[in-house]
Amino acid sequence: DGMTGSIFNPANANIGNNNFVIYETHSVPTYSLCKDTSMMRVNVNDMPNVSVVTNKQKGCAPVEVVLNSPDASSTGVGKWYLGDGSEPMDGLSVSHIFTKPGTYTVTFNYKDAIGCDGQAILPNPIIVHEVPIAEFNYGPYEEITISEPEVQFSNQTTVLGNNTYQWQIGNLYQSNDVNPYVVFPKIGKYEITLTATSVNGCKDKVSHVIEIKNDFGVYIP
Repeated sequence: DGMTGSIFNPANANIGNNNFVIYETHSVPTYSLCKDTSMMRVNVNDMPNVSVVTNKQKGCAPVEVVLNSPDASSTGVGKWYLGDGSEPMDGLSVSHIFTKPGTYTVTFNYKDAIGCDGQAILPNPIIVHEVPIAEFNYGPYEEITISEPEVQFSNQTTVLGNNTYQWQIGNLYQSNDVNPYVVFPKIGKYEITLTATSVNGCKDKVSHVIEIKNDFGVYIP
């Protein structure tokens, strides 16, 4: 097994040292005369059977994952191709941070102690979800007085249409409007917090303090 003409192909041979390559000569045209035989034993090592596992399959950017190959022998060497454009990493177990949203296929190349190669691909790709960037502004005036306490908030979150929103208007109430309109009841300082949550559960939060002054432009606590 394993011989094709004068070529020995270990992929077609038996695993182990029970491969015997026999070379025979004889006379022509009389086959039975002047025979000679030479034999060589060939040991064929099996290809390493390796697999890849990860501690985390998906998450919100940035995502740190630990990758390892539980079947790989410590006497071998490995190289990881992470699919995100980063340089390959050496080792049987590695930790890597995926910084950009996307879907990444991880490939592990392994070489055992006697030089046989094996390869494994992570069964499911690493999925990194985009995190919204929460931001807002307000108007119509930069300075707000109690005589005109109406404030229109403008949601500046990126990307605006991909998320749900929760506003905490000081200690007054919460709102889930995209762009809430608020009438403040009295002078004071109000911390406004906007939390943006993507469809994949990724969150970002931003807070600004708004000061409602009296009609003289001075806030007296």
